[in-house]
Amino acid sequence: MIPNEKFREIEERVISWLDEYVVSTLPGLQYVVLDDNKVLFEYSGGFADVQKKRLMDGQVTMMTYSLTKTFTAAAIMQLFGQGKLDLDDPVEKYYPALPYEGSITIRQCLSHTAGIPNPSSLKWVHSVKDSNEFDEEDAFDQILGKHMLLKKKPGEKYLFSNIGYWILGKVIESVSRLGYQEYMRLNILQPIGLFSRELDFHIHDFSSHAKGYLSTVSLMNLFKYLRLDKKMWSKYEGRWLSFNPFYVDGPSYGGLISSARSISRFLHDQLQPKSVLFPNNIREFMYQRQSLNSGEDIPATLGWLVKSQDDCNCYYIGGGGAGFNSEMRIYPDLKLASVVMVNRTVFNTTSFLDKIDKEFINLKKGG
Repeated sequence: MIPNEKFREIEERVISWLDEYVVSTLPGLQYVVLDDNKVLFEYSGGFADVQKKRLMDGQVTMMTYSLTKTFTAAAIMQLFGQGKLDLDDPVEKYYPALPYEGSITIRQCLSHTAGIPNPSSLKWVHSVKDSNEFDEEDAFDQILGKHMLLKKKPGEKYLFSNIGYWILGKVIESVSRLGYQEYMRLNILQPIGLFSRELDFHIHDFSSHAKGYLSTVSLMNLFKYLRLDKKMWSKYEGRWLSFNPFYVDGPSYGGLISSARSISRFLHDQLQPKSVLFPNNIREFMYQRQSLNSGEDIPATLGWLVKSQDDCNCYYIGGGGAGFNSEMRIYPDLKLASVVMVNRTVFNTTSFLDKIDKEFINLKKGG
């Protein structure tokens, strides 16, 4: 049991720091900390829209980018638990169009050990107004056609890859006979009580979606002509360059759109004695640290990255791209989790959570 007096002291200190931090550093920010019983702390500050002075609140959605990968991994583990695939199956069994030589397994894609290239994906987006004409299959074929050679032999090295998780989306479609987005809505999002307006692959309410921003005082702004598609830029709003609304080309590696509050619902399920998404033995399997062919451990599980934080095991995934940054974490030893989301292109979510989470980690430890 956390003493109320101690908690209020930490809450006041964190709110004061965050208020000052947002004003000096960000357009807007959402931050949620929870345990296995409830949300312990929730903060929203700054602006969802700088020009219109529309405040950031807990329901405002943002791009999550690579946080999507853990949701995709959960879907793969769900299908594995149902006996519909094996993690050591070759990907070609479900996606014959795979261009790479040699056999790549589902497990290797999940753990980023398939050796698949990871070129910059900043331009792998399309505007919302062009979404009806966008052809994902054609876009994916073009990407694969440009990156047909493996960087390393499968299982030889840990190499983070967006393409690997785009491939996993195709595996989900092949096994389930549903479109990736439909499968995720029916089998991952709805079971944990999330409606499309809360977490989805499309923006359902533009009045409750944040604008993404890039600081005018940044290297990215100087070289944006090389890194970003010009159609993505909107206009300058004070010290920020805003982006037009867009979607990620590959939904299974980075397409989810959500608020921190909604992401916390997924984290809450993962902290429960029994997940609604898959049996406990499958969930435990998802959190097992993976290794290379040599036997060397890597800093990844089947859908999470892993490290030690304040002497606690920490499972995490960060997501960043044009306009937005996010990161979610689970500290299983403490039954604690957190998530931060900001509408700024360049932002160190890891340093932020290292600092702020420490307050609640110490509280849980009784420090």
